[in-house]
Amino acid sequence: MFSLLASAQKCDCPKVPDEVSWRTVKDYKDAEPLVKRSLKWLCLNGMHECGVHRESLNSYVLLWLSESPYLQVHMNTEVLPFLDDDSDLVFIMIHSMALYQLKNPKEEDPVVIHAEAIKTLLGVVKETKKYPYKKALKPFRKKMRKGELEAYVRDHWKRETGL
Repeated sequence: MFSLLASAQKCDCPKVPDEVSWRTVKDYKDAEPLVKRSLKWLCLNGMHECGVHRESLNSYVLLWLSESPYLQVHMNTEVLPFLDDDSDLVFIMIHSMALYQLKNPKEEDPVVIHAEAIKTLLGVVKETKKYPYKKALKPFRKKMRKGELEAYVRDHWKRETGL
C-alpha cells in the first residue's frame, strides 16, 4: 500500500474535473488555462508516466478540443508516416499541435504547426522509458538535430499533398 501511495504522490499532473459542462465560448475560454496546463504536462512527460492520470488528462483535453468553438486541430496524417504503427503517437501529435496553436494563435501555416508538433513529439518519445525505436522517426530526428525539420516537413508536405 505504501508503494501505491508513494507512486501516486509522484505524479505532479494537473487535476481535471470529473465532469464538465462547456456551453458558451466563455466557458471554453475559462477552461483554457487548465487545458493548456494539461497539454503542457502531456507534452513534457513520457507516455507511460502516471498512467491513470494521463488517461484522465487525455480525455479532458480531447473532449475540450472536440467541442471547442474556436480551436481546431487539422492533422495531415499523409505527412506523418510514423503514425501508421503507433496509435499512441496520434494522441501526442494532437496534444502537441493543440498546445502549439493555443500558444501561437496567429500561426496558420500547417507546415509550421506540424513541424513544431513533431519536435514536441520527439521529446515525449525521448522521455518515454522503454519506448521501442521507431525507424519511421529517424529522418525527423536527424533533420531536427540539423535544424532542418521545418524544411523537411515542408518538402515532405509538398510531395505527399501536391500543395
